[in-house]
Amino acid sequence: MACCLPLGFAAAAGVAGLSVVLEPLRPWMLGISGALLLLGFWQLYRRGAVCARRSRTAQAIFWISAALVLATILMPQAVATLLAGGNPLSKSGQPALSALAALKSEFNRARDEYRVIALFSPT
Repeated sequence: MACCLPLGFAAAAGVAGLSVVLEPLRPWMLGISGALLLLGFWQLYRRGAVCARRSRTAQAIFWISAALVLATILMPQAVATLLAGGNPLSKSGQPALSALAALKSEFNRARDEYRVIALFSPT
């Protein structure tokens, strides 16, 4: 852990920096992905002088890839939330307002004591 942990942090920082640099190229990369999927569809399902049968594995990989590219195009925030470890089906990652109301009442009840609230954000 002592030797590999810094490499993990360095890799995470590198990927984060790379994503910032590549963000303006996102439409181009999605277009290239779509074009390559069309090429893959044509190669997988074309009829003609092809002697080899198409395997179920090749078909499964193609359709999973197509679903991932389509999900990234149609629902980019949900895919990002899923990749970050969140639940894309929840309405928000924030705590319910009732939990904040309970915190407020407990905070106000302890008037004669020292109170500290620390807020941490994952972003």
